[in-house]
Amino acid sequence: MIGIDATGWVTQIHPEAGQMSTPLVANQPYLVPGGTEWWGLDSYKGVEHIYFVLSRTQRTDIEQALRTLPVERPAPAGSYQPVTQPALLATRGLVKVQAAAPTSVQTNGGATQTVTPDTFSSQLQTGDLVVTRWFQHQ
Repeated sequence: MIGIDATGWVTQIHPEAGQMSTPLVANQPYLVPGGTEWWGLDSYKGVEHIYFVLSRTQRTDIEQALRTLPVERPAPAGSYQPVTQPALLATRGLVKVQAAAPTSVQTNGGATQTVTPDTFSSQLQTGDLVVTRWFQHQ
């Protein structure tokens, strides 16, 4: 799971940077990010993208590319030009999207929040599944 913010900063969301990717189990729901590690929004506003990349085989090429990402975010030079239009990339391998049941999660501050996760299903027997989500950070 990879995030690209409105300044173009690329970050590995899941598994966390430095952690090994773990094979997912079929028909098992996953809460990402897990535990109380929820995302916060920074002061850089604009369109932000989240990419979910799943493969039936380990993608060492992607893992290697993620290892080269800087750990610390440098401040954008001068004033940044925010991304204002989403990158509309084709979703590959997605068969259906269905609303999942609402669930409760605990935030870093200890509060309980109710969220409705998305459920992505694929009937692919081979190949990669790529799902792109974006939102306008204002």
